[in-house]
Amino acid sequence: NAVVAFCSDNGGPLDHSTNAPLRGGKHTMWEGGLKVIAWVYSPLFPAASRGMVWDGMMHASDWLPTWVEGVAGGSLDDAGGPRPLDGHNMWTAWMTANATSPRVEVIHQVVNKYNKLTANSQYCNKTSGPCSAAPFGPVIRVGRYKLIGGDPGDVLLLPWPTPSKSAVP
Repeated sequence: NAVVAFCSDNGGPLDHSTNAPLRGGKHTMWEGGLKVIAWVYSPLFPAASRGMVWDGMMHASDWLPTWVEGVAGGSLDDAGGPRPLDGHNMWTAWMTANATSPRVEVIHQVVNKYNKLTANSQYCNKTSGPCSAAPFGPVIRVGRYKLIGGDPGDVLLLPWPTPSKSAVP
């Protein structure tokens, strides 16, 4: 009765990979840098859910509640933190073929007083005052819509190489 999961990291680096047909890649706020693929297998899934492609919205913070509450049947109501966890339990959505996600929004980039850097930091190119550790500005996705408050990152697009019998650099 095991549950096995594999999850990718944010899109491939744009200098040597492609995330086609999605725009952008690693270190961008475009879909090619944010969307990833994951694979979950368990004999606990009902037959109707096995082999399905689920395209619901999920965030990395959803893994913990999914494992603890959904799979193990535990509770995170009193996890001991200063505020409730941000994650959602995805197990029910996965157990019900083609169910929608309990998550309706994802904050991709937070810009607040807790991620400010000093001007002499290697990540800041200002000469004085604080600057954000988030070079993109705030980014949120709600449903099918995304609001990018600043630079979305590198827009370099690498097309698939032309098929060749020799190695493609």
